[in-house]
Amino acid sequence: MTEDLRRYIYLDSEGIRSLYAQLSELSERERRASEQKKKSTSGKGQLNLKGIAAIFGGSVDSELTHTRDSEVLTERILVKEGEQKLAEIETALSEKGSLLEVNSVNILAYIHIDRLPAFIRGKLPLTTRGFYDKDVVEEVIDSQTVTLRLYITDSYCLWPDIRIGGSLSKFVGVGIRENGTASMGYTCHLAIMLRALESGPENLGVLGQIHKTGSFLYIKPYAIWL
Repeated sequence: MTEDLRRYIYLDSEGIRSLYAQLSELSERERRASEQKKKSTSGKGQLNLKGIAAIFGGSVDSELTHTRDSEVLTERILVKEGEQKLAEIETALSEKGSLLEVNSVNILAYIHIDRLPAFIRGKLPLTTRGFYDKDVVEEVIDSQTVTLRLYITDSYCLWPDIRIGGSLSKFVGVGIRENGTASMGYTCHLAIMLRALESGPENLGVLGQIHKTGSFLYIKPYAIWL
């Protein structure tokens, strides 16, 4: 699906801006390390790196200034800014071209959901409670889960020193089975979002950060589109 055809139903502008700043900072470190290596090798084995800051046409300082300025913008402008930054991040990561397996520590992945979950009607009160509420987990997760298939199509490495911010409770817990399907509790915030679509399209695109621990894959979405 091309960028122009996307219709976003979720966009974490703050998260995207933070990710943008992290990648810009790491790119600057990478550039400085490259320059230092060039000096030490006296022109031999020089690296020709195109840093993300250069791709974005800015620097870390300009990004911080832009972030401060953006705080006074309207929500509509913030959303547009998020979309633009997201497109630049995707372009930069695609130029890195590093494919990884899903058991890597930090991954930014495109996830395609091939069908919407069939949510059980009459259970709306449960969907307003926290996914990590102990009572809800015991009552719902074992017997009231929905199944969807995830396709990890293009996964690009985030530098090793990128850290997943916040606790895992901010991520969507998805249990991965051997047959490739995933079970997602319908009280989690992504499930609530999908439920609101009701009879929407069968395919969704998700760009999110993935963290795998044990038999679970945790997904923190930055953007979800139709």
